[in-house]
Amino acid sequence: MLAPGPLLFSLYGVLARHDVIVRLGLFGAKKDIANMVASFAYTMLGFLAAIVTILFAFTNTANYAAYRRNGYLDIFFWGYFLSIVGLLFTAFLSLYGYSEVKNTLAFDVLMMSFVDNLVQIFIVTLVIANIARRSFDAQS
Repeated sequence: MLAPGPLLFSLYGVLARHDVIVRLGLFGAKKDIANMVASFAYTMLGFLAAIVTILFAFTNTANYAAYRRNGYLDIFFWGYFLSIVGLLFTAFLSLYGYSEVKNTLAFDVLMMSFVDNLVQIFIVTLVIANIARRSFDAQS
């Protein structure tokens, strides 16, 4: 769950070095990007809190019991925890955008963490939606 950011950053670097794509020049707007990423991180923390309540609404279903019995629920909650830690890390890194230091490494790590957060939120949401859909199908 932590690989998409560094992989996409490496691909972007290779493509930009070989003039396949034009550099985006995001570092020039680091304060605006840091503000956007921090807003995203805090909003997604609230979203994760809300989405786990949806999961708890299905605790009495056979599908939820099957997820727990097969150990998938433990894996889900580990990913859920990793998502929360990643979002907090991203929010902390976004503070760098307001500093006067011209260090591009911290900005690069912020962007990689942002991409990782997008993937993590997608996976958590997909699992919750899958549990909810299967639970509704089983009740019908």
